[in-house]
Amino acid sequence: MDNLYVKNMVLAIDTKFYCVGVDWTLNRVVSFLIENDIPACPVTKANTKKNVIRQIEGYAVLKELALKIKEYGENPISDFMNDSEWELSDNQYIVDKISVLYRKPVFTIKNNVNQYYATIFQKDVTWYLYYVSSRFMLLRAIENKLTGFIYSLDQNESIYQLPLGKKIEKLFSDDIWSLTKIGFDKSRLHEILNKCTSIRNDFLHFRESDVDAEFLKNSWDIIKKELKYIAPKDTEIQDITIPLNFDEYLHENPQIVKNLLDKNPSMTVSEANTQAKNIWKNYCEKYKERDDKREVEHNRRWNEALKMESYNTLFEYADSYGSDD
Repeated sequence: MDNLYVKNMVLAIDTKFYCVGVDWTLNRVVSFLIENDIPACPVTKANTKKNVIRQIEGYAVLKELALKIKEYGENPISDFMNDSEWELSDNQYIVDKISVLYRKPVFTIKNNVNQYYATIFQKDVTWYLYYVSSRFMLLRAIENKLTGFIYSLDQNESIYQLPLGKKIEKLFSDDIWSLTKIGFDKSRLHEILNKCTSIRNDFLHFRESDVDAEFLKNSWDIIKKELKYIAPKDTEIQDITIPLNFDEYLHENPQIVKNLLDKNPSMTVSEANTQAKNIWKNYCEKYKERDDKREVEHNRRWNEALKMESYNTLFEYADSYGSDD
C-alpha cells in the first residue's frame, strides 16, 4: 500500500463539487446547503465549467448564516461569507493533514493546475479513515484473539513470537486442537484463517489497500465467538473440588471425625464434628485464596501478552519485515 494522498480520499469518496455564486441571496444559499445536507461550501464569481473553478471568494457556512436569514435573507452572500482559506492540494499527504481535516467544516480540493474540483467534509474524512484503518484493526484483532487463545491452552509464551501462519498451524496441531472446545467445522475454520493470512500479507507486506474488508469482518465475528477463553492449567497445585455444603463434605470424608476421636479420646462426637467443620472452612478459604491469586496472575500475564502482541503487530505494519509462508 503506497502512501495515501488527498487525491486517494477524493477518489474513494467520489464526492460532488459544491459551490454557490457570489451574487446568490442568503436565503438561496441557506436553502442550497440544507437541501444538499452539507455544512458549508465555497463561494465563487465564476461559472463552473465541467465542475471546476479557478477562484474562490470565500465560504458560506450554514451555522453562521442560519440566524441571519430572517433579517438579511435577500442580501447577497458576499456580505456574510467567511474569508477563510479552506483548501488542499490533492497531491498532499493525508497524514500531514489529519488534524486539520477534522477541525474545518469543508475543504476545497485543487489539482496540479490549480483548478478546484472537489469539496470534502468532516463526515467524508471519518468514512475514509474508517475505510483505511478498519482492515488493519480487523487483522490485528483476529491475530491477537488467536494468539491469546492458544496461549490460554498451553501457557507457552513463544506463541507471541510466531508469524500468523505458524500460529494457525499451532492451533490445528493435534496437541492444541484436542484441548479446544471449538464447535465450528475444523476444515472450514482452517480455510478462513488461511485466507486471513493471505489478506494480511497482501495488506501489510505487499501494500494492497483494496483487500476484502467484508470477509475480515465476517471472519472476526466467527473467531471471537469460537475461540473462547480457556482457563490455564496449574501444574504446581493439584485441583481439588471442595463441597460447598459441610454435610456433603463430611459424608465424603467420614474418616475426619474418626481420626479426630482416635487422637483425642476425651473429645465428644459433637466436638469432633465442630472441629471437622473448622477444617472444612479452612480448606474452603485456602482454595478460594489460591484461585483468586491464580486469576489475578493470569489476567496480568494475559494483558501483558496482548499488549506485547499489539506492539509487535503495529511495528510489523510500519516495518514490513517479510511475508508469512
